Order: sequence, then structure tokens, then C-alpha cells
Amino acid sequence: RGYLMKNYYEILQVNENASQEIIEKAYKVLAKKYHPDLQNDMKKKELSEDKLKQINEAYDILSDSFLRGQYDTELQRQKEEEIKAKYGDKAGEQFTGLVAEAKGLDKFYNKKISEEKVAHKNMIIKQNKRKKEDKI
Repeated sequence: RGYLMKNYYEILQVNENASQEIIEKAYKVLAKKYHPDLQNDMKKKELSEDKLKQINEAYDILSDSFLRGQYDTELQRQKEEEIKAKYGDKAGEQFTGLVAEAKGLDKFYNKKISEEKVAHKNMIIKQNKRKKEDKI
């Protein structure tokens, strides 16, 4: 059995589809929570130093789109290998197919949400223009 990677998403307590904004917010909350200078006893301070190192490492990888892409690819490969070892090759192939399908759906829905936000913003701009014109 190969080396098990750290799950940076679990360390930052976010899901694998989290946006950069969510990752940054999670990082800030956890960095503050586990900052050694904010701990009142030595044992907690030592544990916090280790936890903060993990949080910083996770953030360094997940906040860089190139490194995150490499990490995600390797994490998926590791999950596939674990499934193959436990359930057989066919299950691993099915897992890979489902992950690809889910990523496609995620991109589709994120695009739709972005389009809806733009449409909503444009509608508000038009309404504000009409209100100004009505006042004149």
C-alpha cells in the first residue's frame, strides 16, 4: 500500500469543490482559532503550533490554482487506488467516471449561477436607471 496524502480539504474543513473565497475564509478562521499566541497553556500552545503548520501547508497548496490542480489529481488517484484495493478494478473505474461526471455538473451549475448573478446585477442597474430617469 502506498503513501497516504494529507487531506488538505479536511484540514481546512471545506469540501473539495470549495471556491477560493471559501478556502480563504476557512483559513483565516482556523489560523486565528489555532494561533499559538492566543492559547493560554503550554500544552495547547504546542498543539496549536502543529495544527497551524498543517493549516498553513493546506492553504499554501489549495490557494494556488496550479498546485491545487496537481493535488486534486493525485488525491483522486489515491482514492481510486483505495477503492480498487478494497472493491476491485471495476469499482475504481466506476469511481473515476462518477468523479468526472460530478466535476462536469459542478462546472455547469457554477456557470449557471454566475450567469444568474450577472443577469440579476444587470436587472438592478436597469431598475436604478429607470428610477433616476423617472425623477428627472
